[in-house]
Amino acid sequence: MLPRYRRRGLKAIETVVGLLTEIGDRHSKTPSQVALRWLVENPVVLPIPGAKNGTQATANADALTFSLTKEEVDALSETTLGWRG
Repeated sequence: MLPRYRRRGLKAIETVVGLLTEIGDRHSKTPSQVALRWLVENPVVLPIPGAKNGTQATANADALTFSLTKEEVDALSETTLGWRG
């Protein structure tokens, strides 16, 4: 198991998941859709989402039906700094 998925790493991820959930609730989207949207809005990232079935592909495509505010993008970028490092 990777260290970031052990106890200390999971604690950092909880904050990120909480923010993704909070933003998702505002947009009626799942945390995964918000995460994908955040990546789509990053000009230096080319996200390549996976899908095992049509339901997952539809959920991924639904991430393209809304936009994040600058404040939401900034909050996600700031919140993930510790987790990404």
